[in-house]
Amino acid sequence: MKLSHLAVACTLSLLGLRASEAQIDFVAVAQPASQVCAGLSELLGAEQRIDTDLVSSLANQPCHLALVAASPEQSAQALGHALGAWWVPLAAAGERRYTRAVGLPPTGRVQVRAFPSRLSRNPGLEDTVRALMLPWLGGERGLALHAPLGRWNATLDAGGHSELLALIGRIERPKPGIPALIPHPNSIAGDEQLSTTVKAASWSDLVRRMAAASGHSIALAPKLTAQRLAKPITVHPAPLDEIPLQLTAQGIPSAWIAGVLCCGGQAQEALHPALRRQWATIPVGHLAADPVALTALVARLQHEAAPAWWSQPGAGMVILEDQGLLVVAADQAALAAVMNRLRHIDHNGGMQP
Repeated sequence: MKLSHLAVACTLSLLGLRASEAQIDFVAVAQPASQVCAGLSELLGAEQRIDTDLVSSLANQPCHLALVAASPEQSAQALGHALGAWWVPLAAAGERRYTRAVGLPPTGRVQVRAFPSRLSRNPGLEDTVRALMLPWLGGERGLALHAPLGRWNATLDAGGHSELLALIGRIERPKPGIPALIPHPNSIAGDEQLSTTVKAASWSDLVRRMAAASGHSIALAPKLTAQRLAKPITVHPAPLDEIPLQLTAQGIPSAWIAGVLCCGGQAQEALHPALRRQWATIPVGHLAADPVALTALVARLQHEAAPAWWSQPGAGMVILEDQGLLVVAADQAALAAVMNRLRHIDHNGGMQP
């Protein structure tokens, strides 16, 4: 496949497929972000826009990415990584906003509702609930616990009300369990190979040549491309899942995320953290026998298991002391890291006094 300077092709327009089935070929090398968003918007038939607060700083930021038979979600992952921003789906099908804001845009009309709550017995949890709900708050949206009446007063959109009800249920009526930790559907297959050597003397070379040789999409983080490539890069033939190791060894931290080779920065899913978090309720009473030990366990987990995750909007842990349970809000990678650390702690005898 030949990749031109700003070449675009889309089987959506050629074959009449629905937007969710689109496969896009698109290359942008040092192109302003505003132009890249406009090009992808045209291909997808749905607006891809930079958040209002970021337009002044990102509109002219150069983007380096190549999409190869990419789905809309892979396109969003690549563009989000190239912008150094999260993507958020909007109400209209296929429309996305790229943002660094903690808060999510409202989904529909904001309504005032009241919910009964047993948390009045433990009003200290109000701050915890508020922190976990932070992405759905802000502007005219708000939340307060009226402890004397045992009631939450919530001014939220539909998504916020749904999240609040689910969160209260997890804390007040916890059921131990973890979600299935399955690979991302766009993960790279273990038998895929890079069959030719890729040599790059510039970021442009790396984007074009790696996409052409691997047959997969690639995106470079803005902090990476803000400086010239210090020395030429050589990637030798190998299984595709070993390419990040070769690049990292040459000073370019990389990872396959959702089928996109994300280079530079902290490679992670670009979907807003609050929208990719999952919930787990984990028995930990056998590992930490008292409140002090439980608090120490949480501190240790947040230090040792995916430490970058716990500062993300919507991330957190809730200790249910009387039941010896830990409620965890984390994305799949962070949750897997938590489970691995808990197994390690369990194997070594729990939290020692």
